[in-house]
Amino acid sequence: MYKKIYATICFATFLSLAVTFLAVTALTYTSKSSDFKNSVRQMAYMAEQFLNENPGEIPQSDARHDWRISIIDQSGNVVYDTSNAAGDHSDRPEIEMANQNNIGEAARYSQTVKSKVYYCAIKLNDGRIVRVSRNFSEVWK
Repeated sequence: MYKKIYATICFATFLSLAVTFLAVTALTYTSKSSDFKNSVRQMAYMAEQFLNENPGEIPQSDARHDWRISIIDQSGNVVYDTSNAAGDHSDRPEIEMANQNNIGEAARYSQTVKSKVYYCAIKLNDGRIVRVSRNFSEVWK
C-alpha cells in the first residue's frame, strides 16, 4: 500500500515538474520571440526614417549583429542588400504586404542566407521599400 502511494506521489511530482518546465520554456520563448520581432520592427522604422530624410543615402548594417537591410524599388527589384541578394522580390510576402498596407512582416526560410528569418518591410515616401531582417538563431543570443 505504501509503495503504491509513494509511486503515485513520485509520479505526480515528476508530472508537475515536467508541466512547469514546459510552461516556463514556452513563456520564455514567447517573450524572447516578441522582443526579437519588436527589435527588427524598430530597426525597420529607424531605416525608414533615415531613408525618407536622406533619400540618396544607404543605411549601414552593424556587422556584429545578424541584421540584413534591403532596399527594393517600385518594380520589386533589389537595389541594395547587405547580403548582396539581387533579383525580383515583388513576390515576397512582406513586400506584397508593404505595397498594400505600407508595412509587411513575415517569418520564413530564406534561400539567400539558408535559415529561418524574420522580415519587416516598410514602404518609403518615394515608393521604394526598405526591408530589415534578422535570423531567428539570434533569438537566444
